[in-house]
Amino acid sequence: MAPKDYYLGFKSVEQKDRGWDEPGTGLFPVLDNVKDCVIYELRKFLTLVYNNNPNILELLWLDADFYLHLSPVGKRLISYRQAFISQKIRASFAGYAYSQIVRLVGH
Repeated sequence: MAPKDYYLGFKSVEQKDRGWDEPGTGLFPVLDNVKDCVIYELRKFLTLVYNNNPNILELLWLDADFYLHLSPVGKRLISYRQAFISQKIRASFAGYAYSQIVRLVGH
């Protein structure tokens, strides 16, 4: 979860893929030396969960050892993970699989 200024909305970051590991930023000390990381605002994360985004749903089903840091809000989201699954999941996963096939064929 982002620092308080971000999740309270004083600063904005919808999705951040790079730059958190830059030396001296101090924004996310838990991510020091982490090379593969994406950070979402809570609102963006919940929108993706609601739409049964395969990448986001996968994050809710990881083993506990895979979480670098898990806030109380994160623990609560994980406890409700079954409730996020809806009828949208079939179309969402099928669309994701199809897009991956198209990408492979295109190469």
